[in-house]
Amino acid sequence: MLLRLRILRPLLRLLSLPACLVNLLTGLLCLLLGCLAITLPLERFARVYRSPVRLASTLMPVVAVFIAWDEIATVRGVWWFSPRFTLGTSILGLPLEEWLFFLVVPACALLT
Repeated sequence: MLLRLRILRPLLRLLSLPACLVNLLTGLLCLLLGCLAITLPLERFARVYRSPVRLASTLMPVVAVFIAWDEIATVRGVWWFSPRFTLGTSILGLPLEEWLFFLVVPACALLT
Protein backbone atom coordinates (compact mmCIF):
# COMPACT_ATOMS: atom_id res chain seq x y z
CA MET A 1 0.00 0.00 0.00
CA LEU A 2 2.78 2.45 0.87
CA LEU A 3 4.60 1.67 -2.38
CA ARG A 4 1.38 2.20 -4.25
CA LEU A 5 0.66 5.57 -2.67
CA ARG A 6 4.12 7.05 -2.40
CA ILE A 7 5.78 5.97 -5.63
CA LEU A 8 3.43 4.80 -8.35
CA ARG A 9 0.62 7.32 -8.06
CA PRO A 10 2.82 10.42 -8.36
CA LEU A 11 4.63 8.86 -11.33
CA LEU A 12 1.35 8.11 -13.09
CA ARG A 13 0.02 11.60 -12.32
CA LEU A 14 2.99 13.05 -14.20
CA LEU A 15 1.42 11.56 -17.33
CA SER A 16 -1.63 13.82 -16.76
CA LEU A 17 -4.02 10.88 -16.57
CA PRO A 18 -7.50 11.08 -15.02
CA ALA A 19 -7.73 10.01 -11.36
CA CYS A 20 -9.77 6.87 -12.13
CA LEU A 21 -7.12 5.73 -14.62
CA VAL A 22 -4.29 6.48 -12.18
CA ASN A 23 -6.01 4.29 -9.57
CA LEU A 24 -6.60 1.46 -12.03
CA LEU A 25 -3.07 1.50 -13.44
CA THR A 26 -1.52 1.80 -9.98
CA GLY A 27 -3.39 -1.32 -8.93
CA LEU A 28 -2.39 -3.20 -12.09
CA LEU A 29 1.27 -2.24 -11.77
CA CYS A 30 1.29 -3.21 -8.09
CA LEU A 31 -0.26 -6.57 -8.97
CA LEU A 32 2.29 -7.30 -11.70
CA LEU A 33 5.22 -6.15 -9.56
CA GLY A 34 3.86 -8.20 -6.65
CA CYS A 35 3.73 -11.31 -8.83
CA LEU A 36 7.34 -10.83 -9.83
CA ALA A 37 8.45 -10.03 -6.27
CA ILE A 38 6.76 -13.09 -4.80
CA THR A 39 8.26 -15.45 -7.36
CA LEU A 40 11.71 -13.85 -7.45
CA PRO A 41 13.05 -15.90 -4.48
CA LEU A 42 12.19 -19.06 -6.42
CA GLU A 43 14.67 -17.91 -9.06
CA ARG A 44 17.42 -19.24 -6.82
CA PHE A 45 16.27 -22.79 -7.55
CA ALA A 46 14.62 -22.57 -10.97
CA ARG A 47 17.03 -20.14 -12.71
CA VAL A 48 14.27 -19.12 -15.11
CA TYR A 49 15.18 -15.43 -15.36
CA ARG A 50 18.87 -16.24 -15.84
CA SER A 51 18.11 -18.14 -19.04
CA PRO A 52 16.38 -15.57 -21.24
CA VAL A 53 16.40 -17.80 -24.33
CA ARG A 54 14.72 -20.65 -22.44
CA LEU A 55 12.29 -18.21 -20.83
CA ALA A 56 11.37 -16.71 -24.21
CA SER A 57 10.98 -20.14 -25.84
CA THR A 58 8.64 -21.15 -23.02
CA LEU A 59 6.62 -17.94 -22.97
CA MET A 60 6.24 -17.37 -26.72
CA PRO A 61 3.74 -20.18 -27.42
CA VAL A 62 1.59 -19.16 -24.45
CA VAL A 63 1.73 -15.46 -25.30
CA ALA A 64 0.99 -16.19 -28.97
CA VAL A 65 -2.11 -18.25 -28.16
CA PHE A 66 -3.56 -15.71 -25.73
CA ILE A 67 -2.75 -12.70 -27.89
CA ALA A 68 -4.42 -14.41 -30.87
CA TRP A 69 -7.41 -15.28 -28.67
CA ASP A 70 -7.66 -11.68 -27.46
CA GLU A 71 -7.30 -10.31 -30.98
CA ILE A 72 -10.05 -12.58 -32.36
CA ALA A 73 -12.41 -11.76 -29.50
CA THR A 74 -11.75 -8.04 -29.89
CA VAL A 75 -12.30 -8.08 -33.65
CA ARG A 76 -15.55 -10.06 -33.24
CA GLY A 77 -16.77 -7.66 -30.56
CA VAL A 78 -16.90 -10.29 -27.80
CA TRP A 79 -14.97 -7.85 -25.61
CA TRP A 80 -13.25 -4.53 -25.96
CA PHE A 81 -10.80 -2.24 -24.24
CA SER A 82 -12.09 1.14 -23.18
CA PRO A 83 -9.72 3.98 -24.06
CA ARG A 84 -10.80 5.57 -20.81
CA PHE A 85 -9.17 2.80 -18.76
CA THR A 86 -6.03 2.11 -20.79
CA LEU A 87 -2.88 4.08 -21.42
CA GLY A 88 -3.68 4.41 -25.09
CA THR A 89 -0.53 2.62 -26.22
CA SER A 90 -1.39 -0.37 -28.38
CA ILE A 91 0.71 -3.13 -29.90
CA LEU A 92 -0.98 -5.03 -32.72
CA GLY A 93 -4.31 -3.57 -31.65
CA LEU A 94 -4.10 -4.66 -28.00
CA PRO A 95 -3.34 -2.32 -25.09
CA LEU A 96 0.11 -2.37 -23.52
CA GLU A 97 -1.44 -3.49 -20.23
CA GLU A 98 -2.74 -6.66 -21.88
CA TRP A 99 0.72 -7.51 -23.22
CA LEU A 100 2.28 -6.98 -19.80
CA PHE A 101 -0.31 -9.26 -18.24
CA PHE A 102 0.37 -12.01 -20.78
CA LEU A 103 4.12 -11.78 -20.15
CA VAL A 104 4.22 -11.45 -16.36
CA VAL A 105 1.61 -14.04 -15.37
CA PRO A 106 3.05 -16.96 -17.38
CA ALA A 107 6.58 -16.04 -16.24
CA CYS A 108 5.42 -16.19 -12.63
CA ALA A 109 3.63 -19.47 -13.32
CA LEU A 110 6.95 -21.00 -14.40
CA LEU A 111 8.37 -20.28 -10.96
CA THR A 112 5.49 -21.65 -8.90
